Amino acid sequence: MPKKKPTKKSKRERLPPQTLQSFDTYLRNRGFRPDPLLEDPKDADKTYVKPLPKGQRQHIRVKKGRTYLTVEEHIDKEDPGRSMVGHFLTDMLFDEPESKVYRLRLKKPAKKKRDK
Repeated sequence: MPKKKPTKKSKRERLPPQTLQSFDTYLRNRGFRPDPLLEDPKDADKTYVKPLPKGQRQHIRVKKGRTYLTVEEHIDKEDPGRSMVGHFLTDMLFDEPESKVYRLRLKKPAKKKRDK
């Protein structure tokens, strides 16, 4: 019987961040800047941006609920940091970018044990 060849170790699948603080660290490690200037948060607790090639920008808004984080994500066709007028014309006035919205369940706080 031939021996099986050893396989490469598969990357361990990570769970999504389960607190607002860990989500902040998660995005910062991926090149996002928190709280950009001249930005409308639209009822979000935190906002993040990341410049992309070709003058685009990825934008993430995070709102904390009681048991979940609501994350709204879209890509601006024009980065307002590079061209404020281009951003106003393409993304705000004529064609609003498509948004993806998803929820992440927050980690439940640990229950305290009662002494009897």
